[in-house]
Amino acid sequence: MNTRLVPRRRSAFTLIELLVVIAIIGILASMLVPAVVRAVVKAKTAKSRTEVTAIVGAINAYQADYSRLPATPRTRQAHSAKPPYAQGQFPTVATPDWVFGNVETPDPKNQMPTPSVVAAVGYQLVNDPQSGGRNPNNSEVMAILTGQTAPDVAAGMSELVNANNSQNPKRNVYLNVKIVPTRQPNGMDELGVYRDPWGHPYVVIIDLDYDSRVLSPFPLVRAGQPAQARFIPGNVLVMSLGPDGKADFTMDQDHPNNWDNIYSWK
Repeated sequence: MNTRLVPRRRSAFTLIELLVVIAIIGILASMLVPAVVRAVVKAKTAKSRTEVTAIVGAINAYQADYSRLPATPRTRQAHSAKPPYAQGQFPTVATPDWVFGNVETPDPKNQMPTPSVVAAVGYQLVNDPQSGGRNPNNSEVMAILTGQTAPDVAAGMSELVNANNSQNPKRNVYLNVKIVPTRQPNGMDELGVYRDPWGHPYVVIIDLDYDSRVLSPFPLVRAGQPAQARFIPGNVLVMSLGPDGKADFTMDQDHPNNWDNIYSWK
């Protein structure tokens, strides 16, 4: 009697085969993930550069239309404040430019320049007698450029910036931005703060004495490196803190601590 052996078909992978497949997938993932992350960072950096350029262009267009730079009368009044100062106020350093987006910017990571650093590099810290301090975030500029109103964060949310388009009576839209939830990236949030693709507020420095130059926020020179221009030609500087959300204002702009910052002036 002849018998035939019918080979039994395997219904699944063996444990060893599964482990080999998992190991191969892990290796491929380890090779692909860094490339994907780099591509995302590159795309966000390119987007931020475009937005920085757009902010500069919007401010220039506003000045061409109104023969002034976008700032409220309260800011211009505070800018022209002179000593003596009340107790606890910072002395004015002889400099004409104004930082929108420093110590008063609502930023949970607290990465904006501190008052001591701002004073050390030459920015005046002035005080508005009506509010006890005037270091506004970029919402003031953005409200004017977009023809909208925004809460005056520097005044304790008690007032509106550009109410009834007082600073943009033509109601021109110089900057098109997307409205996003509070403190979210890629647009202007409910507080009127314009944030970069990583969620950090853009820092805007405006030449409020109209001498066609703006003081650099970084020191003049780094040891072993050539001196940088203390004043940069133009009427506005804009910067993003980049992917890490940090800027070392005690070092120059090209220091490794500032490697990922995005500047409108370079």
